[in-house]
Amino acid sequence: MGICNYNLNRFREAIECLIRVIQTNHEDYESMYYLANSFYNTGRNDDCLKYFGRLKKIPQYMFDANLMIANTNKRLKLYIQAIEQYEGLISNVGLKNDKMLDIYYSIADCYFNTHNLSRAIAYWQKIVATSPDYKDVQQKIQTYSQVNSNSMLEKYLIGSMNQFTNICKLFVKYYIPKFSHLKGNIKFLNIAMNQDNSLEIYAEVSNRNFVEQVYFSFMRSNTTVGDFIVRNIYNKLKEQKIDKGICVTAGNFSDTAKQFVESRMIELVEKNQLTDILSDIGRILQGQNE
Repeated sequence: MGICNYNLNRFREAIECLIRVIQTNHEDYESMYYLANSFYNTGRNDDCLKYFGRLKKIPQYMFDANLMIANTNKRLKLYIQAIEQYEGLISNVGLKNDKMLDIYYSIADCYFNTHNLSRAIAYWQKIVATSPDYKDVQQKIQTYSQVNSNSMLEKYLIGSMNQFTNICKLFVKYYIPKFSHLKGNIKFLNIAMNQDNSLEIYAEVSNRNFVEQVYFSFMRSNTTVGDFIVRNIYNKLKEQKIDKGICVTAGNFSDTAKQFVESRMIELVEKNQLTDILSDIGRILQGQNE
């Protein structure tokens, strides 16, 4: 009954049945295997690790148990541990090609999340060498190969929150003197991180004659930003009586978004301009350190 429930994706019911089986027979490894997977599928990570930890010494379940332990650690954002476990599995003799590709993809994802982009790209390239159409690997290589050659853009896209925030502040200090009609002293009024990983910066620009409030929205996405997001930002500017908004993305804006901002006090910064600005900021910082 437990296995039937598992195959029907009724994992909670499966757990109830399989626990009873294991309480009766502590060496029923098949039931333990399905129980551990049920815990994984319900997000009960500690229980999942507990039972897979028992199975990793059983020859029949050794590989799958170690793979699921690595997957669970990856889910828990214990990326270094997960990488070590995945790489330990690669040397497994007789490993099927599809399993190997899945492991390579997971390792690359872990390296990406630890901000080691060059290692992530190396594993994506291993995947492409075997299976060019595997998932979104071609797109990832195309997107992040350029990023890897620009350390500032890399930190903008996949750096830590502190790195991302610092780069956005440097962007504001660069953008206002370079592109704004009003130039003067820059004061940061508020900086806030949103749930979607975007960053908001409220800044004030002042000189002897004028004061202007400017709102910056920094999006880490490298996809297309539609007019819905831009409209929300425009409504925010009106409600809070902010003079101007700057929307920045590592991707691009849709045609409808560009049409919407025409004749409105919103400026759009897409990937190419962002890359150029971050390259200039990088050169300035390098010159200051020399």
